[in-house]
Parts: sequence; C-alpha cells; structure tokens
Amino acid sequence: MGRVVVFLFFLLISVLIISCREKITEPQENISSSGSIYLNSDPPGARIYVNGIFRNKFTPDSLVRLNPGIYNITLLGSLDIADTTFEVFLQQGKKVSYNITLRNLSN
Repeated sequence: MGRVVVFLFFLLISVLIISCREKITEPQENISSSGSIYLNSDPPGARIYVNGIFRNKFTPDSLVRLNPGIYNITLLGSLDIADTTFEVFLQQGKKVSYNITLRNLSN
C-alpha cells in the first residue's frame, strides 16, 4: 500500500509540473500583411533612404516586408542631381511602384 501511495504522489507531482509549464512561442511575422515599394529612377543608381536611414539599396530596387504605414523616401543621386523626397502611404499587403525622374542641377 505504501508503494501505491508513493507512486500516486509522484504521478500527481509530475502532472502538476507538466501542466504548469508555460508554452513559449516565437512571434511569427505575418508576411501576408506586409507590403513592398518598388523604386526606379531616371537616372538609375540613386541611393535609397527610408525615414532618413540609408537602406544600402540603389535604384532600381524594392523595399520588401514593410509594415503598413507612412514612409518618407529620399533618393540621393550624384552631386549634380537634386535630392528627391516623397511620402509613401503603404497599405496592408499592397505593392506600390514609383518611377521618379531626378532633376539635373547643371541645367
């Protein structure tokens, strides 16, 4: 009888320990809700800045897996090309394209 009580006691403790464990899950990025922005410029090769941060990308290129929201995009060309800044409102799951003609300062 003593063995049965000890067995039941350990069984009960094991069940309690297992049931108290917290289930930990990593957050999953919802790719279907993210959007993208395709940027092309004439002339090509402008540096792409998003909200003031250089993204190590040059036109033509895409910014992918972006959350919905408002983005300030700046295209910086060579010294004789005017910088161009514009605002993009990106909706959930949308892909938008921009073809920007950069103004030549030497004209």
